Amino acid sequence: MRKQNTIAINADLGEGMENDVQLIPYLSYANIACGGHAGSETVIEQTILLANQHKVRVGAHPSYPDIENFGRKSMAISQSALELSLLNQIKLFEEIAIQLKVSMHHIKLHGALYNDVFRSAKKTQWFLNWSATHFKNSTLFIPCGAKQFMPKNYPNIIYEAFADRNYNADLSLVSRNEINAILQTPEVVVKHVQQMLLEHTVTSVEGKKVAMKPDTFCLHGDHPNVLPIAKSIYNLSVE
Repeated sequence: MRKQNTIAINADLGEGMENDVQLIPYLSYANIACGGHAGSETVIEQTILLANQHKVRVGAHPSYPDIENFGRKSMAISQSALELSLLNQIKLFEEIAIQLKVSMHHIKLHGALYNDVFRSAKKTQWFLNWSATHFKNSTLFIPCGAKQFMPKNYPNIIYEAFADRNYNADLSLVSRNEINAILQTPEVVVKHVQQMLLEHTVTSVEGKKVAMKPDTFCLHGDHPNVLPIAKSIYNLSVE
């Protein structure tokens, strides 16, 4: 049973990891891969049912159409081709959710696409316009670093931070090619999250404290310590 005043944790599921079942009780939101970088109709259905069993809200987790690189490399693709791929991925997820009588709560981009879209005001605005055209009732997950690009009082937005990743001073994620990109232990992650919760700041790899006030914290299912990290964050007090 989900405890009261729990921290809102989200994670990317349906990506072929074996720990989805163990991870999901700690989540408020599940971002479910829908074919771009991972996932299939069967996996989407299974993951939605699993999330629904635990009263976890579900969302589509589309990416560049790049299974080979797990969606973690920027891709040279035309805007029209990308838009068609995103539409197909999210529609697939939405159709399965409807069949299961579950509502699609949100959309969260994956990997390199997430980083590329929210790196500039122009691309952020493109995504907002595209989403409003095709999925106007869905909530969007947006990185805290993109707040500067968002229109004032834009509706249905959840700002997130990554519990298990380090940040640069501009609030971009440290590249996975760098040795210090990923926070490895529950103790370090808890300290990282507590600072954002209590101080509304994050300390960048350059040593600078930067304003950061997320609504939810994301964990990566392929992190080797994701389960003890999830449990440690879940047991933190939000008060």
